[in-house]
Amino acid sequence: MSPEELEKLRDIHLPSDPSWWPLGVGWWIILSIFFILGIFVILWWIRRERRFWYFQARILLKKIDKQPAEHQIIHSQWLLRRVARTLYPTIDIAPLTGKAWLAFLDKTGKTNAFTEGPGQALAFGPYQADPQINWPALRPHLEQWLEQQHKQFALLQTKLKQDVKK
Repeated sequence: MSPEELEKLRDIHLPSDPSWWPLGVGWWIILSIFFILGIFVILWWIRRERRFWYFQARILLKKIDKQPAEHQIIHSQWLLRRVARTLYPTIDIAPLTGKAWLAFLDKTGKTNAFTEGPGQALAFGPYQADPQINWPALRPHLEQWLEQQHKQFALLQTKLKQDVKK
């Protein structure tokens, strides 16, 4: 090669660094897996939170068992109102007292244990200085009401899922 030909040659040009965009196929697969896992985690969390009230109410009911009789009626009333406000947000539960409150409990629990049975103590017991309640007779009705609400809520969820699929 002559020196004139060497001068005509140009320097070697290196290719530019690869950019991070567009991503390779492997990265898209990894991102889609993380996206799908994220959706499943969010759906699991929502489902767990929707059912969490029931387990929390059962724990609180067990704690109420260990309290003195005058506190049991107050705290059981508070527990029922708290659950009712959670599950029935469209119904104004706060002003319900006395027979109206007991009728609401009977209607939503599909029973008559509150208006005619030992649940009558919930109407006026919390407001008495020395409430006379039969806790062993009342407690199963409270559990039954909570269980009924749990079943109704689960049934409502499955009905909503079926309506969405239609």
